[in-house]
Amino acid sequence: MIQLEWRSWVVNGLMNCSKAAMWVPHIYRNRETCLLEFVIFSSGCSMGFEQLVELKKQLTKEAEQKTAAARRQPKNARGPRTRQTAVDPVVLVIGKLQKRFPATFPRNPAPKVPLKLGILEDILLHAGPLGLSEAEIREALGTWCRGSRYWAALIDGAVRVDLTGAAAGQVTARDSAFARSQTKRARAPGKGGGSAAPETLDSDADPAAA
Repeated sequence: MIQLEWRSWVVNGLMNCSKAAMWVPHIYRNRETCLLEFVIFSSGCSMGFEQLVELKKQLTKEAEQKTAAARRQPKNARGPRTRQTAVDPVVLVIGKLQKRFPATFPRNPAPKVPLKLGILEDILLHAGPLGLSEAEIREALGTWCRGSRYWAALIDGAVRVDLTGAAAGQVTARDSAFARSQTKRARAPGKGGGSAAPETLDSDADPAAA
């Protein structure tokens, strides 16, 4: 396609040239190139002055429309903005634990499993390779051991697991009673009538997190 700027230049040249000439563009196209060849004839110009004036007006109008379209394009190209939400640092820490110890920290929707009492000390031994501080691990483990998904796993006699997923103790009747009381407390009207997710409530965690 012949650029408007070139066409306008040609028209201006014809209008200002003392000797009439006709410019005939020949376009050769292939996959990568587009060559423009102009053949100048010394014979009289087949296009009159009035026609050149009209052509110039048309080219000017096309150039203005092209400029206006280019100004509108960036706004349309951006599309609707999506609001980015910040990720809770605790969630990131838990993600690292799930990746390193998948049998101990299963991903949702898989049910959680009761954790070995004192498992915190075991995790702290991996703090360096995980790139986590003791405070980050404590907070993440405390969060993990709260909520209905974890309390549902604390059934009397259920097996507790270590970082490899191997058996490491059992849930006692006292632990099970603790879980039931926390579940009941989370669903109480004073805690939002069960409308909020129990995991978000401020309640005591399982002793495994201590």
